[in-house]
Amino acid sequence: MRTSMEPVNGYQLILERYEGFSKSQKRVADYVVTHLHEVLYFPMARLVDDVGVSQATIVRFAQSLGFDGFNGLRDSLLAHYRENFAPEGRMRHSIRDTGKESLSYRNITRDCIAFLEQSISSIDERVLQGAAAAVGSASRVYVYGQGPDGPLAAELQFRLRRLSLDTVHVADSGRPMLEHLLRLEKSDVAVLYSFANPSTDFLRLMRILRDRKVPAVLITDQRTPPVIRQAAYLLQADRGPRGTFPSPLVPMAITYALILSVADRLGPRALKALKTLGDLRATYYDQDASKA
Repeated sequence: MRTSMEPVNGYQLILERYEGFSKSQKRVADYVVTHLHEVLYFPMARLVDDVGVSQATIVRFAQSLGFDGFNGLRDSLLAHYRENFAPEGRMRHSIRDTGKESLSYRNITRDCIAFLEQSISSIDERVLQGAAAAVGSASRVYVYGQGPDGPLAAELQFRLRRLSLDTVHVADSGRPMLEHLLRLEKSDVAVLYSFANPSTDFLRLMRILRDRKVPAVLITDQRTPPVIRQAAYLLQADRGPRGTFPSPLVPMAITYALILSVADRLGPRALKALKTLGDLRATYYDQDASKA
């Protein structure tokens, strides 16, 4: 069994060994990696109720990873959270890692370029074009992004709307989020941004999409099986080293490529929409401004 003298990343172990888990172990693993906050701060009884397994199953799950019990696994998960998800930990790592040379624009930009180049091999072009085709032919496009992902979602919604696509930006959390989904149909498509640890709202939205049979385009750096396997189109690329303050440039590049691919597939329809916008500006804005 592992001891406190042998630090280990229990979260990473779960991801590495996931495919070898039994059915009940996968249920526990799915809950742990998608409800990390609850696992860290609520008693095991909560985990037993939510997952629907026995306490003994949870203990054996922790032991299969080399821990003496659930508390040992939870301590490891807490250390992982503090180092990789807590804001102060990510910023500390970013400054420390960049500080190997000088903390300058030149070096920071070079790091960003390196991850942009890596994303070229990470993103499957067939998946990107499949996602573009799905978005371009959808009755309505729902774009989800909260917190720091909100500006990415807003940019995508703004550009798709200009291409005359009926697009809804789902930015609310909790119950208000459901207000945006009243018209959700199988002919729609959802584009979701989710990085680092998946939020409760994100997981809830993924379940709604699954139940309504709405395909999901997921833009993410996550590798947690219960999250990524639900996406019809997975656009997955790292934004920077784990546990650091991440650059938005990689997801921005993916968003830009998706927008241009959708526009290319729409062809004359996209150009007609943009021309209509220009005509509206010339008729109702530029003329009024010239009279002032």
